[in-house]
Amino acid sequence: MIESRLGLWEFGDAFRAWLHPIAWTRGDKSFIRGEREIRARHFTEALSAYEDALAAFGEAGIEKRQADALVRIGFSEYGRGHYDDARTAFRKALQRYAQIDNPLGRSNAWLGVGEVERLLEHDDAARTAYREAARFASLSQQSLASGNAHLGIGRIEARSGREEDAKAAYREALTSFELAKNLSGQASAWASLGDLHRRHGRADAAHEADEKALALYQKADDRLGQATTLYGIGEFATEQRRDDEARIAYRSALSLFSLIGERSGQANTLIRLGEIERSNGNDEKAGVYFRNALALFEQIDSRRGGAGSLHALGTIEARSGREAEARSAFREALTLFEQSGDRLWQAIALNDLGASEARSGRKSEARAAFLAAAMRFDEAGKKDRADAARKSAAGLEQITPRRRR
Repeated sequence: MIESRLGLWEFGDAFRAWLHPIAWTRGDKSFIRGEREIRARHFTEALSAYEDALAAFGEAGIEKRQADALVRIGFSEYGRGHYDDARTAFRKALQRYAQIDNPLGRSNAWLGVGEVERLLEHDDAARTAYREAARFASLSQQSLASGNAHLGIGRIEARSGREEDAKAAYREALTSFELAKNLSGQASAWASLGDLHRRHGRADAAHEADEKALALYQKADDRLGQATTLYGIGEFATEQRRDDEARIAYRSALSLFSLIGERSGQANTLIRLGEIERSNGNDEKAGVYFRNALALFEQIDSRRGGAGSLHALGTIEARSGREAEARSAFREALTLFEQSGDRLWQAIALNDLGASEARSGRKSEARAAFLAAAMRFDEAGKKDRADAARKSAAGLEQITPRRRR
Protein backbone atom coordinates (compact mmCIF):
# COMPACT_ATOMS: atom_id res chain seq x y z
CA MET A 1 0.00 0.00 0.00
CA ILE A 2 1.29 3.45 -0.89
CA GLU A 3 1.21 5.93 1.98
CA SER A 4 -0.14 8.94 0.11
CA ARG A 5 -0.93 11.09 3.15
CA LEU A 6 1.93 13.30 4.25
CA GLY A 7 0.94 12.78 7.87
CA LEU A 8 2.28 9.23 7.67
CA TRP A 9 5.74 10.36 6.62
CA GLU A 10 8.67 11.57 8.61
CA PHE A 11 8.49 15.36 8.83
CA GLY A 12 11.86 15.74 7.10
CA ASP A 13 10.68 13.66 4.14
CA ALA A 14 7.51 15.71 3.84
CA PHE A 15 9.54 18.92 3.83
CA ARG A 16 11.92 17.58 1.17
CA ALA A 17 8.95 16.48 -0.97
CA TRP A 18 7.68 20.07 -0.75
CA LEU A 19 11.09 21.32 -1.90
CA HIS A 20 11.30 18.84 -4.81
CA PRO A 21 7.71 18.46 -6.07
CA ILE A 22 8.65 17.33 -9.62
CA ALA A 23 10.97 14.52 -8.46
CA TRP A 24 8.47 13.47 -5.78
CA THR A 25 5.62 13.34 -8.32
CA ARG A 26 7.74 11.39 -10.79
CA GLY A 27 8.72 8.93 -8.08
CA ASP A 28 5.15 8.51 -6.91
CA LYS A 29 3.89 7.81 -10.43
CA SER A 30 6.65 5.24 -11.02
CA PHE A 31 5.90 3.60 -7.68
CA ILE A 32 2.21 3.31 -8.55
CA ARG A 33 3.15 1.78 -11.90
CA GLY A 34 5.34 -0.72 -10.07
CA GLU A 35 2.49 -1.67 -7.73
CA ARG A 36 0.28 -2.36 -10.75
CA GLU A 37 2.93 -4.51 -12.43
CA ILE A 38 3.86 -6.50 -9.33
CA ARG A 39 0.21 -7.30 -8.62
CA ALA A 40 0.02 -8.65 -12.18
CA ARG A 41 3.18 -10.72 -11.46
CA HIS A 42 5.06 -8.84 -14.19
CA PHE A 43 8.26 -8.77 -12.15
CA THR A 44 10.66 -7.41 -14.75
CA GLU A 45 8.31 -4.53 -15.56
CA ALA A 46 7.76 -3.91 -11.85
CA LEU A 47 11.51 -3.83 -11.23
CA SER A 48 11.99 -1.15 -13.89
CA ALA A 49 9.23 0.99 -12.40
CA TYR A 50 10.52 0.70 -8.83
CA GLU A 51 14.07 1.51 -9.93
CA ASP A 52 12.72 4.69 -11.57
CA ALA A 53 10.91 5.49 -8.33
CA LEU A 54 14.05 4.90 -6.28
CA ALA A 55 16.05 7.28 -8.48
CA ALA A 56 13.38 9.98 -8.28
CA PHE A 57 12.96 9.69 -4.51
CA GLY A 58 16.75 9.77 -4.19
CA GLU A 59 16.83 12.99 -6.21
CA ALA A 60 14.27 14.46 -3.83
CA GLY A 61 16.09 13.07 -0.76
CA ILE A 62 12.99 11.28 0.56
CA GLU A 63 14.47 8.53 2.73
CA LYS A 64 11.34 6.57 3.59
CA ARG A 65 10.11 6.31 0.02
CA GLN A 66 13.57 5.18 -1.08
CA ALA A 67 13.38 2.40 1.50
CA ASP A 68 9.85 1.46 0.34
CA ALA A 69 11.08 1.26 -3.25
CA LEU A 70 14.02 -0.93 -2.21
CA VAL A 71 11.65 -3.41 -0.55
CA ARG A 72 9.57 -3.59 -3.73
CA ILE A 73 12.74 -3.99 -5.78
CA GLY A 74 13.64 -6.89 -3.51
CA PHE A 75 10.31 -8.63 -4.08
CA SER A 76 10.56 -7.98 -7.83
CA GLU A 77 14.01 -9.58 -7.93
CA TYR A 78 12.68 -12.46 -5.82
CA GLY A 79 9.88 -12.99 -8.32
CA ARG A 80 12.45 -13.12 -11.14
CA GLY A 81 14.56 -15.68 -9.28
CA HIS A 82 17.45 -13.27 -8.68
CA TYR A 83 17.91 -14.14 -5.02
CA ASP A 84 21.25 -12.50 -4.28
CA ASP A 85 19.94 -9.26 -5.80
CA ALA A 86 16.73 -9.58 -3.79
CA ARG A 87 18.61 -10.10 -0.52
CA THR A 88 20.84 -7.09 -1.26
CA ALA A 89 17.82 -4.86 -1.87
CA PHE A 90 16.11 -5.96 1.35
CA ARG A 91 19.29 -5.37 3.36
CA LYS A 92 19.69 -1.88 1.89
CA ALA A 93 16.08 -1.14 2.81
CA LEU A 94 16.72 -2.28 6.39
CA GLN A 95 19.65 0.13 6.67
CA ARG A 96 17.49 3.04 5.53
CA TYR A 97 14.52 2.12 7.73
CA ALA A 98 16.80 1.88 10.77
CA GLN A 99 17.77 5.53 10.25
CA ILE A 100 14.15 6.74 10.21
CA ASP A 101 12.69 4.33 12.81
CA ASN A 102 9.96 2.79 10.68
CA PRO A 103 8.94 -0.56 12.27
CA LEU A 104 6.43 -1.54 9.57
CA GLY A 105 8.98 -0.98 6.84
CA ARG A 106 11.54 -3.03 8.75
CA SER A 107 8.99 -5.82 9.20
CA ASN A 108 8.36 -5.95 5.45
CA ALA A 109 12.08 -5.93 4.66
CA TRP A 110 12.80 -8.71 7.16
CA LEU A 111 9.91 -10.68 5.67
CA GLY A 112 11.61 -10.42 2.29
CA VAL A 113 14.90 -11.67 3.73
CA GLY A 114 13.04 -14.58 5.29
CA GLU A 115 11.39 -15.53 2.00
CA VAL A 116 14.76 -15.59 0.20
CA GLU A 117 16.48 -17.63 2.89
CA ARG A 118 13.57 -20.08 3.15
CA LEU A 119 13.58 -20.73 -0.57
CA LEU A 120 17.35 -21.31 -0.49
CA GLU A 121 16.81 -23.71 2.45
CA HIS A 122 18.84 -21.60 4.88
CA ASP A 123 16.37 -22.42 7.64
CA ASP A 124 18.18 -20.83 10.59
CA ALA A 125 18.66 -17.55 8.72
CA ALA A 126 15.05 -17.63 7.55
CA ARG A 127 13.73 -18.31 11.05
CA THR A 128 15.72 -15.36 12.43
CA ALA A 129 14.46 -13.06 9.67
CA TYR A 130 10.82 -14.06 10.14
CA ARG A 131 11.06 -13.53 13.90
CA GLU A 132 12.48 -10.07 13.33
CA ALA A 133 9.60 -9.43 10.91
CA ALA A 134 7.12 -10.52 13.61
CA ARG A 135 8.81 -8.34 16.25
CA PHE A 136 8.67 -5.20 14.15
CA ALA A 137 5.11 -6.00 13.05
CA SER A 138 4.14 -6.09 16.72
CA LEU A 139 5.83 -2.72 17.29
CA SER A 140 3.94 -1.27 14.35
CA GLN A 141 0.65 -2.85 15.53
CA GLN A 142 -0.06 -4.03 11.97
CA SER A 143 -2.03 -7.29 11.96
CA LEU A 144 -1.43 -8.01 8.27
CA ALA A 145 2.35 -7.79 8.66
CA SER A 146 2.17 -9.95 11.77
CA GLY A 147 0.18 -12.57 9.89
CA ASN A 148 2.71 -12.74 7.07
CA ALA A 149 5.62 -13.06 9.50
CA HIS A 150 4.01 -15.86 11.51
CA LEU A 151 3.06 -17.66 8.31
CA GLY A 152 6.75 -17.70 7.39
CA ILE A 153 7.75 -18.91 10.86
CA GLY A 154 5.22 -21.73 10.58
CA ARG A 155 6.59 -22.88 7.24
CA ILE A 156 10.13 -23.06 8.59
CA GLU A 157 9.04 -24.94 11.71
CA ALA A 158 6.99 -27.35 9.59
CA ARG A 159 9.97 -28.11 7.36
CA SER A 160 12.12 -28.62 10.47
CA GLY A 161 9.66 -31.21 11.80
CA ARG A 162 8.49 -29.06 14.73
CA GLU A 163 4.79 -29.71 14.27
CA GLU A 164 3.49 -28.03 17.43
CA ASP A 165 5.58 -24.89 16.84
CA ALA A 166 4.38 -24.78 13.23
CA LYS A 167 0.76 -25.21 14.27
CA ALA A 168 1.06 -22.44 16.86
CA ALA A 169 2.59 -20.09 14.29
CA TYR A 170 -0.12 -20.82 11.73
CA ARG A 171 -2.83 -20.22 14.34
CA GLU A 172 -1.18 -16.92 15.27
CA ALA A 173 -1.10 -16.00 11.58
CA LEU A 174 -4.78 -16.90 11.18
CA THR A 175 -5.74 -14.73 14.16
CA SER A 176 -3.75 -11.80 12.78
CA PHE A 177 -5.30 -12.12 9.32
CA GLU A 178 -8.77 -12.28 10.87
CA LEU A 179 -8.05 -9.07 12.80
CA ALA A 180 -6.91 -7.47 9.54
CA LYS A 181 -10.05 -8.83 7.80
CA ASN A 182 -7.76 -10.20 5.09
CA LEU A 183 -9.48 -13.15 3.43
CA SER A 184 -6.51 -14.20 1.30
CA GLY A 185 -4.25 -14.25 4.35
CA GLN A 186 -6.76 -16.38 6.25
CA ALA A 187 -6.89 -18.73 3.30
CA SER A 188 -3.08 -18.99 3.23
CA ALA A 189 -3.05 -19.92 6.91
CA TRP A 190 -5.68 -22.63 6.37
CA ALA A 191 -3.80 -23.95 3.34
CA SER A 192 -0.62 -24.16 5.41
CA LEU A 193 -2.46 -25.98 8.19
CA GLY A 194 -3.80 -28.38 5.55
CA ASP A 195 -0.28 -29.10 4.36
CA LEU A 196 0.83 -29.70 7.96
CA HIS A 197 -2.03 -32.17 8.52
CA ARG A 198 -1.17 -34.03 5.31
CA ARG A 199 2.46 -34.39 6.32
CA HIS A 200 1.41 -36.03 9.56
CA GLY A 201 -1.10 -38.42 8.03
CA ARG A 202 -4.32 -36.62 8.95
CA ALA A 203 -6.03 -36.76 5.57
CA ASP A 204 -9.50 -35.75 6.78
CA ALA A 205 -8.19 -32.71 8.68
CA ALA A 206 -6.09 -31.75 5.67
CA HIS A 207 -9.07 -31.97 3.32
CA GLU A 208 -11.18 -29.83 5.68
CA ALA A 209 -8.44 -27.16 5.88
CA ASP A 210 -8.00 -27.16 2.09
CA GLU A 211 -11.74 -26.69 1.59
CA LYS A 212 -11.73 -23.72 3.97
CA ALA A 213 -8.75 -22.23 2.16
CA LEU A 214 -10.30 -22.60 -1.30
CA ALA A 215 -13.65 -21.19 -0.09
CA LEU A 216 -11.92 -18.12 1.37
CA TYR A 217 -9.88 -17.60 -1.80
CA GLN A 218 -13.06 -17.84 -3.87
CA LYS A 219 -14.82 -15.35 -1.58
CA ALA A 220 -11.88 -12.97 -2.02
CA ASP A 221 -11.91 -13.62 -5.79
CA ASP A 222 -8.26 -14.61 -5.40
CA ARG A 223 -7.55 -16.99 -8.28
CA LEU A 224 -3.85 -16.87 -7.65
CA GLY A 225 -4.46 -18.14 -4.12
CA GLN A 226 -6.71 -20.92 -5.40
CA ALA A 227 -4.08 -21.95 -7.92
CA THR A 228 -1.32 -21.90 -5.30
CA THR A 229 -3.38 -24.09 -2.96
CA LEU A 230 -4.08 -26.61 -5.71
CA TYR A 231 -0.37 -26.59 -6.59
CA GLY A 232 0.45 -27.42 -2.95
CA ILE A 233 -2.06 -30.28 -2.97
CA GLY A 234 -0.37 -31.57 -6.13
CA GLU A 235 3.07 -31.36 -4.52
CA PHE A 236 2.04 -33.51 -1.61
CA ALA A 237 0.30 -36.04 -3.85
CA THR A 238 3.52 -36.24 -5.87
CA GLU A 239 5.56 -36.94 -2.74
CA GLN A 240 3.13 -39.74 -1.90
CA ARG A 241 3.46 -41.12 -5.47
CA ARG A 242 -0.26 -40.61 -6.09
CA ASP A 243 0.46 -39.46 -9.61
CA ASP A 244 -3.09 -39.39 -10.97
CA GLU A 245 -4.24 -37.25 -8.05
CA ALA A 246 -1.22 -34.96 -8.52
CA ARG A 247 -1.93 -34.55 -12.23
CA ILE A 248 -5.52 -33.49 -11.53
CA ALA A 249 -4.41 -30.90 -8.95
CA TYR A 250 -1.61 -29.54 -11.13
CA ARG A 251 -3.81 -29.28 -14.22
CA SER A 252 -6.45 -27.39 -12.24
CA ALA A 253 -3.74 -25.06 -10.93
CA LEU A 254 -2.32 -24.64 -14.44
CA SER A 255 -5.74 -23.61 -15.80
CA LEU A 256 -6.07 -20.92 -13.14
CA PHE A 257 -2.50 -19.66 -13.57
CA SER A 258 -3.09 -19.46 -17.33
CA LEU A 259 -6.43 -17.69 -16.88
CA ILE A 260 -4.83 -14.87 -14.88
CA GLY A 261 -1.66 -14.80 -16.99
CA GLU A 262 0.63 -15.81 -14.12
CA ARG A 263 3.60 -17.10 -16.10
CA SER A 264 5.78 -18.09 -13.16
CA GLY A 265 3.01 -20.26 -11.75
CA GLN A 266 2.36 -21.79 -15.17
CA ALA A 267 6.03 -22.60 -15.62
CA ASN A 268 6.48 -24.14 -12.17
CA THR A 269 3.38 -26.28 -12.67
CA LEU A 270 4.66 -27.46 -16.04
CA ILE A 271 7.91 -28.47 -14.33
CA ARG A 272 5.95 -30.54 -11.79
CA LEU A 273 3.93 -32.23 -14.52
CA GLY A 274 7.16 -32.97 -16.37
CA GLU A 275 8.69 -34.50 -13.26
CA ILE A 276 5.75 -36.88 -12.93
CA GLU A 277 6.17 -38.01 -16.53
CA ARG A 278 9.94 -38.35 -16.12
CA SER A 279 9.50 -40.50 -13.00
CA ASN A 280 7.21 -42.77 -15.00
CA GLY A 281 9.69 -43.11 -17.86
CA ASN A 282 7.76 -40.86 -20.25
CA ASP A 283 10.81 -38.81 -21.19
CA GLU A 284 9.45 -37.45 -24.46
CA LYS A 285 6.33 -36.07 -22.80
CA ALA A 286 8.39 -34.77 -19.88
CA GLY A 287 10.70 -32.97 -22.30
CA VAL A 288 7.74 -31.12 -23.82
CA TYR A 289 6.68 -29.90 -20.37
CA PHE A 290 10.23 -28.83 -19.46
CA ARG A 291 10.78 -26.94 -22.74
CA ASN A 292 7.46 -25.11 -22.40
CA ALA A 293 8.41 -24.18 -18.84
CA LEU A 294 11.82 -22.94 -20.01
CA ALA A 295 10.18 -20.69 -22.60
CA LEU A 296 7.94 -19.13 -19.93
CA PHE A 297 10.83 -18.62 -17.51
CA GLU A 298 12.83 -16.92 -20.26
CA GLN A 299 9.90 -14.56 -20.92
CA ILE A 300 9.96 -13.36 -17.31
CA ASP A 301 13.77 -13.47 -17.01
CA SER A 302 13.68 -15.97 -14.14
CA ARG A 303 17.22 -17.26 -13.62
CA ARG A 304 16.23 -19.83 -11.02
CA GLY A 305 13.29 -21.12 -13.04
CA GLY A 306 15.30 -21.28 -16.25
CA ALA A 307 18.08 -23.11 -14.44
CA GLY A 308 15.66 -25.69 -13.06
CA SER A 309 14.17 -26.30 -16.51
CA LEU A 310 17.60 -26.74 -18.10
CA HIS A 311 18.71 -29.09 -15.34
CA ALA A 312 15.58 -31.20 -15.83
CA LEU A 313 16.23 -31.36 -19.58
CA GLY A 314 19.82 -32.40 -18.82
CA THR A 315 18.64 -35.37 -16.78
CA ILE A 316 16.52 -36.57 -19.72
CA GLU A 317 19.41 -36.21 -22.15
CA ALA A 318 21.69 -38.13 -19.78
CA ARG A 319 19.19 -40.95 -19.34
CA SER A 320 18.91 -41.22 -23.13
CA GLY A 321 22.69 -41.51 -23.45
CA ARG A 322 23.10 -38.10 -25.09
CA GLU A 323 25.90 -37.06 -22.76
CA ALA A 324 27.18 -34.09 -24.79
CA GLU A 325 23.69 -32.56 -24.79
CA ALA A 326 23.32 -33.36 -21.09
CA ARG A 327 26.60 -31.64 -20.22
CA SER A 328 25.60 -28.58 -22.21
CA ALA A 329 22.27 -28.35 -20.34
CA PHE A 330 23.93 -28.87 -16.93
CA ARG A 331 26.51 -26.15 -17.66
CA GLU A 332 23.85 -23.66 -18.73
CA ALA A 333 21.83 -24.50 -15.64
CA LEU A 334 24.92 -24.07 -13.45
CA THR A 335 25.55 -20.58 -14.82
CA LEU A 336 21.99 -19.52 -13.99
CA PHE A 337 22.07 -21.14 -10.55
CA GLU A 338 25.28 -19.18 -9.86
CA GLN A 339 23.62 -15.95 -10.97
CA SER A 340 20.63 -16.60 -8.70
CA GLY A 341 22.84 -17.38 -5.70
CA ASP A 342 21.41 -20.86 -5.12
CA ARG A 343 24.34 -22.82 -3.62
CA LEU A 344 22.45 -26.10 -3.15
CA TRP A 345 21.34 -26.33 -6.76
CA GLN A 346 24.77 -25.26 -7.96
CA ALA A 347 26.05 -28.32 -6.12
CA ILE A 348 23.39 -30.60 -7.61
CA ALA A 349 24.12 -29.37 -11.15
CA LEU A 350 27.88 -29.82 -10.62
CA ASN A 351 27.32 -33.32 -9.25
CA ASP A 352 25.20 -34.31 -12.26
CA LEU A 353 27.74 -32.71 -14.59
CA GLY A 354 30.46 -34.75 -12.93
CA ALA A 355 28.48 -37.97 -13.42
CA SER A 356 27.99 -37.16 -17.11
CA GLU A 357 31.68 -36.37 -17.56
CA ALA A 358 32.57 -39.66 -15.88
CA ARG A 359 30.26 -41.69 -18.09
CA SER A 360 31.94 -40.08 -21.09
CA GLY A 361 35.39 -41.09 -19.85
CA ARG A 362 36.42 -37.50 -19.08
CA LYS A 363 37.82 -38.31 -15.67
CA SER A 364 39.76 -35.11 -15.06
CA GLU A 365 36.69 -32.97 -15.82
CA ALA A 366 34.51 -35.29 -13.73
CA ARG A 367 36.83 -35.07 -10.73
CA ALA A 368 36.86 -31.27 -10.89
CA ALA A 369 33.06 -31.16 -11.07
CA PHE A 370 32.59 -33.59 -8.16
CA LEU A 371 35.03 -31.69 -5.93
CA ALA A 372 33.39 -28.37 -6.79
CA ALA A 373 30.02 -29.96 -5.98
CA ALA A 374 31.36 -31.14 -2.61
CA MET A 375 32.47 -27.61 -1.77
CA ARG A 376 29.05 -26.18 -2.65
CA PHE A 377 27.26 -28.91 -0.67
CA ASP A 378 29.42 -27.99 2.33
CA GLU A 379 28.47 -24.32 1.90
CA ALA A 380 24.80 -25.33 1.77
CA GLY A 381 25.15 -27.36 4.98
CA LYS A 382 24.65 -30.74 3.24
CA LYS A 383 27.57 -32.71 4.68
CA ASP A 384 26.32 -36.17 3.64
CA ARG A 385 25.95 -35.07 0.04
CA ALA A 386 29.35 -33.39 0.13
CA ASP A 387 30.94 -36.63 1.36
CA ALA A 388 29.14 -38.57 -1.40
CA ALA A 389 30.50 -36.19 -4.06
CA ARG A 390 34.04 -36.63 -2.72
CA LYS A 391 33.53 -40.38 -2.76
CA SER A 392 32.45 -40.15 -6.41
CA ALA A 393 35.61 -38.21 -7.23
CA ALA A 394 37.75 -40.82 -5.47
CA GLY A 395 36.06 -43.72 -7.25
CA LEU A 396 36.44 -42.49 -10.82
CA GLU A 397 38.93 -45.21 -11.79
CA GLN A 398 36.18 -47.81 -11.45
CA ILE A 399 33.84 -46.13 -13.98
CA THR A 400 33.68 -47.48 -17.53
CA PRO A 401 32.69 -44.91 -20.21
CA ARG A 402 29.23 -45.43 -21.66
CA ARG A 403 28.91 -45.61 -25.40
CA ARG A 404 26.75 -43.01 -27.11
CA ARG A 405 23.51 -44.44 -28.44
